[in-house]
Order: sequence, then structure tokens, then C-alpha cells
Amino acid sequence: MVGLHRLVIAESLRFPELAQKLYDNGDMWHIARLADHVRSECGQEAVIRAEPLYVLLWAKTIGGGCLVCLHLPAGLRQSITHVSL
Repeated sequence: MVGLHRLVIAESLRFPELAQKLYDNGDMWHIARLADHVRSECGQEAVIRAEPLYVLLWAKTIGGGCLVCLHLPAGLRQSITHVSL
């Protein structure tokens, strides 16, 4: 699945409609779910950090370890405070 995601990103300039469909049906859905969780745990003001937090968590997952040696704290509140826009 990661390979397909990378392929669509690599070809997004040639096939922008495909990249938009991937984002709308994949990433955006997960970001919305994460935003709901962030809202319930940390309040409405933290929701704007849901997308950057998702990107960090996704990159950490596919990287198989840490993202440029960034170790996110265990709790959601602490993780959100580390995400800066």
C-alpha cells in the first residue's frame, strides 16, 4: 500500500485527479478521524494540528522508526504540542 501511495504522489503532476481521489478517500478520511479524536482530547483549538500530526505519524510508520530522530511523546496532548505549523 505504501508503494502505491508513493507512486500516486510521484505521478500527481501528470494525474492530478488521481492524487485528489487518493487524498479525499484516504488521507482526508484519516485526518478527519484524527481531528475528531484531537478535539475530544484537547479541545477545538488543537484541531488545526490534526493534519501535520497525521503527516508525522504516517511518516514515522512508513519509516519504520523515528522521523529525523524525532520521538513523539507517549501522550496525545504532548504530541500535539510538538506539532508546529
